[in-house]
Amino acid sequence: MKKTILISLLPLMLLSSCSLPMKAEIKAEDNPVVDENYIGADFTSGVYTYELEKKFRSSPNTIEAWVRMGPLSKDEPGGIIFSNYEYYNYNPVRLEVNTNRQITLQWNRGQANLTFATYAIPVEKWTHVAVVRNPSSSSFRLYINGALQEEQNKSTTDAISDFRFIVGGDWSNWHDHKKAFKGEIASVAAYHSSLTSSEIARDYRKEDEITGTTREDLLFSADFSFNCQGATDKSRYENNATIRSNDYFYRDDLYAPQDYGLFIIPDPQIMTHWLQANLATISDYIISKKDDYNIEMAICVGDNADGSLQWDFELPAIKNVFNNLTE
Repeated sequence: MKKTILISLLPLMLLSSCSLPMKAEIKAEDNPVVDENYIGADFTSGVYTYELEKKFRSSPNTIEAWVRMGPLSKDEPGGIIFSNYEYYNYNPVRLEVNTNRQITLQWNRGQANLTFATYAIPVEKWTHVAVVRNPSSSSFRLYINGALQEEQNKSTTDAISDFRFIVGGDWSNWHDHKKAFKGEIASVAAYHSSLTSSEIARDYRKEDEITGTTREDLLFSADFSFNCQGATDKSRYENNATIRSNDYFYRDDLYAPQDYGLFIIPDPQIMTHWLQANLATISDYIISKKDDYNIEMAICVGDNADGSLQWDFELPAIKNVFNNLTE
């Protein structure tokens, strides 16, 4: 009977707007794990990512996260856990899960591109992931559930970036697709120091809360819950994270009540120069079909004109199109 009650209450818990994740229940065994009823923020749709308010002032040499991966389709990446990656950012760090559910790390735009191939993140099971860079030994270590899983050697310099970090997604850019995390993330912590094995195990076992008063060199620590607009940073920097909405793609199942149509006019460059009468025809057609397709916006993509020499000639025709569409 108790189990039935818990199942029936789960949807209500998921709909709570900004409560912190449920307290993890630690089992008394050699490798304690988080209770599977633990709830984090679900990034699967790509609609939600969390953006930190400030950039880090020092290199994040330890990154920890509690994650629960969802199922992946063929060749689908697991997505980004924590990243400030952008093509023009010269000191990016990107911690993500690849198509094989393995942890990967990009450090300083190619100084290190690591894949920790000895472990695949399980599906629908809470997993504590920690990656530690140790500059003194030129190494990167992967810890899974508090235990050292793999070590790789690579000489790198500190990553101190002009971009703020994002949880569950990545910065928009022309050269690389953003990859929303395909699952839940319940917490993220970043340290400037390179944590030891015993310190990683302590964080995994949740022996005490990860805050600026209990951890040295803590850059960021926050809990994430379902559909919460913000996450409070528990480090001394008060670097809170806030929602960046609609960051990945349009989902009709999420936004069905707001369905609308877009009319795309591809590359009208030649038309504006030589066939201006057609512009009025197009605008009249859009207006006539507006109600049929619930058209809220018309967008010209590609080149709108040939160049500055024709601009004075073409501008009146373009203005007429927009005047017609706004009447």
